[in-house]
Amino acid sequence: MASKDLVDNLVKLSNGKMFLLKQLLILAEQQSKNIESGEAEKLDKIIKQKQGIMTKIDVLDEEFLGKYDLLKKNVVWETLEGLPPSEKSKIKELQDKIAEIYFLTEKLQKIDRANVEKLKRNLQSVQTEIRKVKEGRKITQGYSNKNIGEISIFVDERK
Repeated sequence: MASKDLVDNLVKLSNGKMFLLKQLLILAEQQSKNIESGEAEKLDKIIKQKQGIMTKIDVLDEEFLGKYDLLKKNVVWETLEGLPPSEKSKIKELQDKIAEIYFLTEKLQKIDRANVEKLKRNLQSVQTEIRKVKEGRKITQGYSNKNIGEISIFVDERK
């Protein structure tokens, strides 16, 4: 496969990955809103959608790496002087796509980290509420008289 074809393929794969990353970004923002509103069912649905997209991205990444390795064998990266201008522009386009993918990935990671922190806070507040409920049950059980049906007799013996 010619280096121009490889670069074209890599650009197409990068475009596909960018599209999927943008979808992930939208889902991450929706996830953030659902965490704040406490909608667990929607949150679960979004997480499953994100997982499906990540699986697709993994497939694209594997294909990208295979073609990228082939390209590295065909082109000496230190000097692009021997390449025709059309290939140079394609390689520049590929570099720009990779930079944009990196930017989107960083943005997505920031949102995901914030979402994880929100979930941790929500989990802690739920755990606190559960502790309060358990304490309330213990207190209530202490006041409930289980021995109401039983009669007690006190026998006083004098000596």
